[in-house]
Order: sequence, then structure tokens, then C-alpha cells
Amino acid sequence: MTTRPSGFGRFLSFLTTIVWLSFFLVGTALQGQDRPRKDLPTLKKELAEAETSKGKDHADLIPILDEISNSYREQGGYVPALPFTQRALEIARKVHAREQDSVDVAIQLDYQGTLYHLQGDDKSAMESYGQALPIVEKKLGADHPAYASLLTNVAIACLASGNTGEAERSLQKALGVVNTAFGAAAQEATDVQGALGELYLRTGHFAKAEQYLVYAYTVRSEGLDIPLAAGQTTEPEVLFYMAPVRNLLGRLYTVVGLYDKADPLLHDALKAYEAKLGKDHPQLEDVLVNLAALSQAMGHLDQAEAYQKRVDQIYDKNKGLSFTAASPRPKAIEASLPVANAVSLYPDAHVGDWVVYEGPGGIPVSKLELIRKTTLIAVVRNYSWDPGKKEWQAGIEQIADLSGGVKDVYGISESDLKTEKTTIHQSEVPCSTATAAMEGRQCKIYLAPKTVPVGGLLKVECDGQVDMQASDYGRGK
Repeated sequence: MTTRPSGFGRFLSFLTTIVWLSFFLVGTALQGQDRPRKDLPTLKKELAEAETSKGKDHADLIPILDEISNSYREQGGYVPALPFTQRALEIARKVHAREQDSVDVAIQLDYQGTLYHLQGDDKSAMESYGQALPIVEKKLGADHPAYASLLTNVAIACLASGNTGEAERSLQKALGVVNTAFGAAAQEATDVQGALGELYLRTGHFAKAEQYLVYAYTVRSEGLDIPLAAGQTTEPEVLFYMAPVRNLLGRLYTVVGLYDKADPLLHDALKAYEAKLGKDHPQLEDVLVNLAALSQAMGHLDQAEAYQKRVDQIYDKNKGLSFTAASPRPKAIEASLPVANAVSLYPDAHVGDWVVYEGPGGIPVSKLELIRKTTLIAVVRNYSWDPGKKEWQAGIEQIADLSGGVKDVYGISESDLKTEKTTIHQSEVPCSTATAAMEGRQCKIYLAPKTVPVGGLLKVECDGQVDMQASDYGRGK
């Protein structure tokens, strides 16, 4: 852990400290910039000396108080860390008595809010974040990355308390800011993308959840290849940095029934946490409850009981250190089961269903094949056409919600659909049509789910021209 940087120039590295990274300044560690750490007795001695020489309300006490708080938090000591952050906040308010909307005050409010959240007190967390938000917006603007980081903190607290509507609004706003500032493929965007993945997992939008989580996983993985090869970080640090996304992906695949995909992700996450934090750190609880849920779903009841027993032991051992008596016991993320739509895009889906699409001029562009199915989702493999070899090349696999409707996929209401007929290769096909925004263009989409498998998309017309259409399709057994 590093010490608290002084001045506004290092503000972002601290305001971006969110629960998803569990208060470890992983970015600094990954860059090989570890600084000598001071133990708690040394820090408390420094605090006492500073109090004697400068007074109990001097601004120079704040960095020491922050270091003490960080040291406790690193050990999972969220409860003893809180008074030191609260005192730093009190001093910051006195130092900036004529400027209560100081950024230094907002930093401490953010620290305080996240400590409350880690203890399970999301009501108090939201009060702290609520005080910090207007300060950051006023001083830095609503388009500043620091504001996006604070919005992400707000969203995480909202998710924990079940307020998914407010969480989604905050995260979408934060993602827009981060994408503009750094780009959608930037490491800085992965915090928001991961939180969005958790949001859509909780609300039963599994395809969206996978989209955001896989994207965040890919960005983090590829972004660390170069510093790892250059010796600027270590493999344990990289694995620790990847663990939160692995944990969420593992939970997602557990919920939708893809147990073989969930198992390695969750076990890898657990190993990474244990290597970095030890066997009894409270951060292990999230992945352990997910492993218990996975074991339960697979019918491995003894194993599930063992994982849950370990969760309970960690919780009891850390009571008073990480949790208060009022803190709820940890449990796996619960997903809302999706509500069936009137117009299903996957009616009577079967493994082996497939569809081929061609672009302008009849050139093959893609092939979709349903290769796996559970009660909630279908796994679809995408193929691309290799004109040189004149054959299909297998590409990525993605999940599709079996209950997903046109609003989920295309952002249009079912009431906007119109019944029409269209001709595909000299055959007249009944379909539903609507206008939707696609890649910045207004396009007319033609849907025939009962005819065309794997999503029901028959044709897309943009600016009066056929952009793509189904050229061949078939159903599995």
C-alpha cells in the first residue's frame, strides 16, 4: 500500500478506490511502485508526535491518519479504520472551514462511505457519498473521471441495498464519462463495466451481464500482458487484479447453469485471493459463498457445506474487525428470474439451430449456431466467412437470454412492432418489423422468430438498402 499523495494532482488515485478493488491500490502495485510500508505502532507514534508538535487539528495529521486507516483496511480492519478516517474528515472540514466544498473533504467522505459499505452499512455509505457528490460535481464537473468514480461507488452501495434502478442510472452516467475521458477499452473503464455486469446479473439480464464482464475481463487481461512481460508486475498481482471479474463471471455462469465454465473461474479467484490476502481475510467471503452455491447446484452437498462453514468461520473471526454486530452475513448474489416476453426471439430453441447471414451483393458475413442450452440461456457460437479458404471460421461464444425480447436486444417496444410480409430468396415470409437505431443509423429490422432460429432476425435495411439478411437457416433436433 502506498501513502496518501498530497495535493490535487494525485486525487484520482484515491477517489477511484472502490469496493470492487477492495481498497488495495492495485494499479500502483502492478506498476512495480511498492513503497516501504510502516507498521501501525510506527504510524501511531508519528501521529502522537505530530499532535504534540503541531496540534490535534493540523492538516499535516491527515496523511498519517489516512495511512493508519489504509493499514487497517489492508488487513480487513474496516471497523478500526473508520475512526481514523472520520477524524481526518473532521480535520479537513476545520482546515477548510471557509470552503466546506473542498475536494479534500470529498476525498475523506468517499473513504468514509466505502468503509461503511464494507461493514454492510449502506445507508450510512449513501449519506457520505451523497455529501461528496455535489462537491466533486461543483469543483471538478460532471464530466470529470473523479465524478465517474464516485458515481460508481454510489452504484455499488445501491446494488447492495437492492436499488438497481438508481445503480443503473449512476453506472451508465459514469461509463459515459470514463469512455469519453479514456476510451471504452481503457483499464479505467473496467471498474464501471464490472459493476454493470453485476447489475445485469442481479436483474436477470444475463446476456448483458456476460457482455460487460467478458469485456472487462479481456481488457484487464490484455492490458497486463506487457507490464508482466517487462517485469513491472508479478503473476500473483495480476491474478489478484483479475480475481474480482473471475468471481462475478463464475457467479453468472452458476446462476445460468453453465457449471463447467463457473468452476475454474471461481477456483482461480479463490487461489488469487488466498495468495494475496491469506486464508481468513473477509474479501474471500464473496467467492466462497459463490463456490458454495455452485457446489449446491451441482449436487455436491458436502462440499457446499464445507464452503459455507468456512464463510461462517471467517465472518465470526472478523466480527469487530471487519463487521459490526449489525452487519449482515455474506451471501451469494441473487438474480431476479427473467419475465417472459410476449414476442420471444428463441421459441422452441434447440441445440443445432443455425442461421447464415449475407451482406450486400450476397457475400456471406456470419453464421450463428446454438451449441448449448440451459433453462435460462442459449450458448451461441459466431462464425465468420473466410473468402480465401471458402469456409466458416469459428469465433466467440456468447450467451443469449431465452426469455429476451425485442426491447432487451433492439431497444424497441413490442407495441411498436408491425405485422408485414417480406420476400427472402423468392419466398414470402410473415414477419414483424420496427425501426431501431443501429450503429448511429435508423434501420428497419425484420423479425421472424418462428421461421429463423437463433434470434429470429430475418433482415436489416438501412437507408433503403439491405444491410444484411438471412440466406439460409435450419433447426436442430
